[in-house]
Amino acid sequence: MATSRPPQHVSFVLVAEFDIDKGAVIAQQYPRPTGTDEQLLAESMLPDGVHLLAQDWTIFFLNQSAENAIIPSNEEGADVEAGKLMYVLSLVRTKRDDSARRGAVVKALAICTCLPYFQIFKVNVNP
Repeated sequence: MATSRPPQHVSFVLVAEFDIDKGAVIAQQYPRPTGTDEQLLAESMLPDGVHLLAQDWTIFFLNQSAENAIIPSNEEGADVEAGKLMYVLSLVRTKRDDSARRGAVVKALAICTCLPYFQIFKVNVNP
């Protein structure tokens, strides 16, 4: 008899950063790559003009269409997120740094969840 895994509240954790030469890029994806276009993910996590703010939240969705669908893996239980609407909550921060080529470092951390009440993951983060 197979043991059932407890439900996963967070399916993916993503990290994006702004690279002066490459633009918005995905730096990390956990526990595995989503299979979604990384450029689309990075640009959604790091919207235009965010470098003017110390921090900001963005929200977007995955699995709405073929362009932003999660590609299932062969891992046991990994198909839970396949086909379901995914809510992505992203916190982006800008840290002023005179040693950086552009004068600041811009990074974003996002969680992807199937839970419709994803705002519970939003915490009070002070810069």
